[in-house]
Amino acid sequence: ECNATYFANAFMLLAYDFMSQVEAKKGESPPFKVPRLRFVKTALCLAHSSAISPSIRFAYMIEEQIQAKFVKYIHNGEPTPFVPPGDPNYEVAEFLCFTQHVQYIESKGLAFLSDYQGELFLLTDPQVMTSDLGKHTFGLGNIAECFDEFEGKHQCNAYCTWYGL
Repeated sequence: ECNATYFANAFMLLAYDFMSQVEAKKGESPPFKVPRLRFVKTALCLAHSSAISPSIRFAYMIEEQIQAKFVKYIHNGEPTPFVPPGDPNYEVAEFLCFTQHVQYIESKGLAFLSDYQGELFLLTDPQVMTSDLGKHTFGLGNIAECFDEFEGKHQCNAYCTWYGL
C-alpha cells in the first residue's frame, strides 16, 4: 500500500504537470475550476525487536487521517465516475477520470490510477492499474480486465477536450 500511494503521488503530479504545460502553451487557464487534490501523506513504520540481533518484528503503514465525509469517486472495476451525475462530488469524479486519461497517455499505455476515494481534496488507498504483467506489483486490486478495457470504456469529458486528449 505504501508503494501504491508513493506511485499515486507521482502520477497525480504528472497529471498536474501535464495540465500546466498545456496551459502555458495555450497561454490561458481553462474556463472551469480545476480541483487541487493530493493523496494522504504516508510512512512505513518498522518495529524492531529488542533482541541482541535486531530484526523487524512488525511493519505498519501510517497515514494522514481523513476527517471529512468519505467519498468513492471511481471504483477500480470501471474507469467512469462512481458517483451519479448531479451529486456534488460528480465534477471531482470527472476530473479524476481525466487524470486517468493523462496518466494512461503519459505512461504510454502502461499504467493509470484507479479506486479514487477520500474526502473532497484528500485522497487515499489508490490502486495502480497496469497490464497483467504488473498484476502483483501494486496489489490484488489491479484488475487486468479493467486495465485492458480502459481505451474502450473511458469517456472523455470537458477536461479531456480542453486539454487536447
